[in-house]
Amino acid sequence: MPKKESSSWVILEISPKGEEAAILGLLKDLLLEKSPFKESDIFIPIVRHGSRSIWMMEGYVFIKSGYSTSDYYDLKRTYLISNIVSRVDQSTGLISIGVIESKDLNSMLKKADDLGAKFDVGDKIKIVEGEFKGFEAEVVSLFKKGNLRMYTLLIKMRSVEIITSANCLSVEALEYGC
Repeated sequence: MPKKESSSWVILEISPKGEEAAILGLLKDLLLEKSPFKESDIFIPIVRHGSRSIWMMEGYVFIKSGYSTSDYYDLKRTYLISNIVSRVDQSTGLISIGVIESKDLNSMLKKADDLGAKFDVGDKIKIVEGEFKGFEAEVVSLFKKGNLRMYTLLIKMRSVEIITSANCLSVEALEYGC
């Protein structure tokens, strides 16, 4: 059972099969089937946009620290995880060496988010990733999903209007000044 408020994350390297599962959006469910970890304690740094997956940190999954060491090693014995990057502290018996602090993980994700586009409701944009790549759209709302800005977009066509969502890395300004 995990500690109530863990402030660090164990770093696990996923296998090629694990990467395939992540791209298909199945990795978290598979990890949950094979472990006692809570869903909220597993972070896979991938953003799905339409049929495309955008890796924030390719090849890794982060699981909150505080669980039994054997829980992490049980995952390593599956086809999903190839290595545990973090290490066991012999004095405590817990995996606490080479973990990443929550504030550092959030800082990395904020840097990725800062590289993405920043728009307001009403801005005209062009979609550069995903199923609607190349289409022009209007931002109708914005929200945060995890640590990334997300947008609800309205794509107007001759006979249909489509509402879709996109992350901040999947859109760009149509005009200067946005």
